[in-house]
Amino acid sequence: MVSTKEIKFEEHGKNLTVVDNGLAVTWAPVYAGGVAFTNLPVNQGDKITVQLFGSGEIRFGVIQIDPIFLGNLRKHVHGADLISQISSITLSNVSPIFVTIMRGKRQDGDTLTLRSVTTGKRFANVKRNRGAWIVFEIVYGTVSVEIVNIGGFKDYKIHENMDVNVISTNGSDAITSDLVKMLFFSPTKISLIHQNPWTSCTLNRPIHRGEIITFNCQPIARGRRKPNLFYLKILISESKPDLTAIEITEYSGVYLTKKWENDDCQGYIQLSISYSGNLILINSKGDCCTADIRTKNVCVVFTLFKVKVRFLT
Repeated sequence: MVSTKEIKFEEHGKNLTVVDNGLAVTWAPVYAGGVAFTNLPVNQGDKITVQLFGSGEIRFGVIQIDPIFLGNLRKHVHGADLISQISSITLSNVSPIFVTIMRGKRQDGDTLTLRSVTTGKRFANVKRNRGAWIVFEIVYGTVSVEIVNIGGFKDYKIHENMDVNVISTNGSDAITSDLVKMLFFSPTKISLIHQNPWTSCTLNRPIHRGEIITFNCQPIARGRRKPNLFYLKILISESKPDLTAIEITEYSGVYLTKKWENDDCQGYIQLSISYSGNLILINSKGDCCTADIRTKNVCVVFTLFKVKVRFLT
C-alpha cells in the first residue's frame, strides 16, 4: 500500500472550503438559485395549481408588493426582508408533484394556503387590502415549475421581473412555432439556467497504480437533523478536467463517474488502483464500480452537495 500523506484537496468552486491542512473539504452554502413570481396577485377564492418536475429544492413564498418595483432580487430573497416563506419542497426524483395555492379569508386578514403530498398543508398570513404575489425560489437542481391549472378570474403566468439565473418558457401545451412564441409569448414555466453552484474540487496530484486511498463522507447536519438530500459525485479521468465547464462528465477522458446520494455516500469510501490497471471504487455498503485504466495514474474530481469529505491517513 502506497502512503497517502502527500495527497491533499485543492480548493475550487464558489462553495467549497478546504480545511485541516488540505486533508478535508467541506461544502458551504452559496446562493446560486433563482427567483420568479406570478404576474398577478392572487385574488380571494382563486386556486392555482403548479406542477413540479426534476430533482432539487424549491421554496414557495408570498410578497405583498408588485415585483416590478424590486431591483436586486437576490438581496431581497437572501435577506428575507420582503418575502414570507410558505413552504420548502425537496425533490429527489423526476416524478411530478402537484402543488395548489389558494387565498382565503380570516377574521383579521387573509391566508394563503399551500397543499402538496410532500408538505401537507401550509399557511402564510397576508394583509387583506393588499395584493399577494406568489414567489417561486428554485434553490438548486433541475427543478422546473409550471402553472398548469387556474381556478378563478385571472390568467396567471410568470412575472416579467425574475432572477438572472431563471429562464421562463411557454408551458407544455403552448404552440411551439417560433414566430408565434415571439408574437404571443405567454410564459407559464420556469427553470434554472445554471442548475447548481460550482462545487467540484480535485486533488493536488494524480493517484498512481498500486495506491489505495480511503476517505470518509458525512452530511452537514443542522443541529441533529440531516439534510433531506445530500450527495457525493466522483469522476475519474486520464487527466485533470476543466472544472469551469458546466458538465464535467462530458470530458473526453473519463474512466468512471459515480454519484452516491444520501446514505449511500455516508461513511467510508475506498478507491484503489492495482498495478495491472484495475480501478475499484467502493462505498461502505459494498456498492462497487470498476474500470480498467490505460495510463499509469488518474485524476480524481469530487463534487459535493451538503457533505464533508476527509482523507483517512
